[in-house]
Amino acid sequence: MQHPKLFVLAGELLQQYGWHLVAVATVVLMLKKPVLDAVYEQSEKAALKAAKSPERVRVLEVERQRVRVEQQERLAKAAEEQAKLAAKKKAEDVGKSRSERSVKKTRGPDSSRAPSYSFPLDGGGGGGGGYKPSGFTKKRGG
Repeated sequence: MQHPKLFVLAGELLQQYGWHLVAVATVVLMLKKPVLDAVYEQSEKAALKAAKSPERVRVLEVERQRVRVEQQERLAKAAEEQAKLAAKKKAEDVGKSRSERSVKKTRGPDSSRAPSYSFPLDGGGGGGGGYKPSGFTKKRGG
C-alpha cells in the first residue's frame, strides 16, 4: 500500500517546512486586506474616469434633454387638463341658482335609525363579543 507512505512523506514535509508554511500563511493574511483595498481603489478610479469621459457625457446629456422635454410636455398636458376641470366646475357652480346654494339641508331625528350608542353588556351593538359567561362557550375540536 502506498497510502501510508504518502502520509509519512506529508508528515516529514510538515516537520521540515512547517514554520515556513506558517510564516507564508501569516504574510498572506496580513497583506490580503491592503492588496484588496488597492485593487478596489484602482477599479473605482477607472470607473470614475470612464464615467467622466467626454463621449459618454455627450450621449448622456442628449438623453437627459430628451427625457426633460418629455416631462415638460406631460406636465403641461396635466396642467391644461386641470385648468379645464376647474373651469368646468366653476361653470357648474355659476349655473346653480342662488336658492339651491342657500338652502341648507338639515337632518331631523330619524326614528328608523338605531341609536348611535350601545351598551357593551347587552351582547350586541358591535365591537367585541360582549359579556359571555364561561359556561356557555362553544367547545372546540371534536
